[in-house]
Amino acid sequence: MWELYDTLLEGIRESETVEDFLIGPRWAVVLSSSGSAGIAPVIVEQTDRFEFSFQPVRGMPLREVASYVKSWNLMEASLALAAVNAFYNRSQTESEETEDSLPGSAIHFTEPRRVLPGGRRVRHTFRTFCQEKTAEGTTVLAEPVYQQEELAELPGRRKVLRSITQSREYYYSAYRELIPEADRLVLSGKTFVEKTAEPLIGHAVSNRKEVFLFGPDIPMCPALRQHGIQAVWGFVVDRPQELMQIARVNMARDAFLRLGHFEALE
Repeated sequence: MWELYDTLLEGIRESETVEDFLIGPRWAVVLSSSGSAGIAPVIVEQTDRFEFSFQPVRGMPLREVASYVKSWNLMEASLALAAVNAFYNRSQTESEETEDSLPGSAIHFTEPRRVLPGGRRVRHTFRTFCQEKTAEGTTVLAEPVYQQEELAELPGRRKVLRSITQSREYYYSAYRELIPEADRLVLSGKTFVEKTAEPLIGHAVSNRKEVFLFGPDIPMCPALRQHGIQAVWGFVVDRPQELMQIARVNMARDAFLRLGHFEALE
């Protein structure tokens, strides 16, 4: 069940290390030695089902921290996904092939991306995505970072899957019924932390549905499209140090979105 995760880990360079990290109330942040930053949602469980299997410290290989994205300790997996994103989610000027790249990893740094507006306009990126990809038919959204009142203003029909449901939302297991009846599936990075991404994608692909990844927590890894994913829209942090300062307080979604921009692999 780890094919998606292995795809992510295989491309991460051995030479990069963790410059700094933080597990905040809502989001985990990892700064890499190359100066890039990655974020991921922190999932706090009511009980400590599993202990941390490693002690994160500055200077650890980024790839080692990222490897714990497979962990069933979801807080540990959150930090690991942030490490994954710290490697892949960097601007194209930084994303150049180097001599110490792993064999076959050059694709992660040379494939062109479409750059979306940043700053205040970054809040409209999801609307742009919906106008382009989901305006027609029905879309299943898995763990979107947007709430129902925000989604109601966007084009297209949606059915939302969450592990913790709100009004008019479906629990995760409903995907078996919802996906075959829909036109496409859109996943956020939270599904990678919760380990629901692979069964969701597998079910959509087997039913010949379009699959998209969208969110500030999505890894910008081109090789993910080998698994039947049409496009990947992820977030690049332009001001990593300021992001870390905000995360130490209580980082809300809109607070960090203004510190970067989205890019699309299509």
